[in-house]
Amino acid sequence: MNQIKWIIFDLGGIVVPEVGKLIRLKIANELNVSEEWIKETFISYQRQLMTGSLTLLEMYSKITKELSVNISPDHLLLEHLNEYKKYTLTHNKDAVEYIAALKKDYKVACLSNLEIEIHEICSKTGLYSYFDRVFLSLELKMQKPDLNVYLKVLEELGCKPDEIIFTDDRIENVNAANKIGIHALHFSNLDQLKTDVDKILSGS
Repeated sequence: MNQIKWIIFDLGGIVVPEVGKLIRLKIANELNVSEEWIKETFISYQRQLMTGSLTLLEMYSKITKELSVNISPDHLLLEHLNEYKKYTLTHNKDAVEYIAALKKDYKVACLSNLEIEIHEICSKTGLYSYFDRVFLSLELKMQKPDLNVYLKVLEELGCKPDEIIFTDDRIENVNAANKIGIHALHFSNLDQLKTDVDKILSGS
């Protein structure tokens, strides 16, 4: 018997494009450093960024100071946000339509790791309006794939793990959700997701 109550989506890579690499390339070019250096630097600040204890502007202040470059942190932030908006102001029409179709029979939520400034853009562009509930690392004060993220979401929704379907384009986030019994699906494309979700919903 189908017990699914909530279907939860990641945002980047599903409803909007995943543009992390494009942003890193843009910033690397601005700073005249390698994309790999920028990637490692972003990773070192990731937990602070995603849990809201550090803004992107503050991160860029630290980076420019570390590199001793005559580039304004405000300029780097603007380049970062402009690159993000270039690709994400238009939402994936097919994904949005699928979410709307699911909402006829199920509750639908999103669960995403986001920086403060990116969250502000998402809010203004109506990205959250497609969902019944919105769970953000900024508000949870922890980020995927921390197991406590998924446990907190279950607590908030009042659900058991097997009453949730969760999809994410990052396999580490999927594996973490699977560990606690959530029906977690690795997103590769929308057609495959629909097939995988239908299998779970039909109990096959």
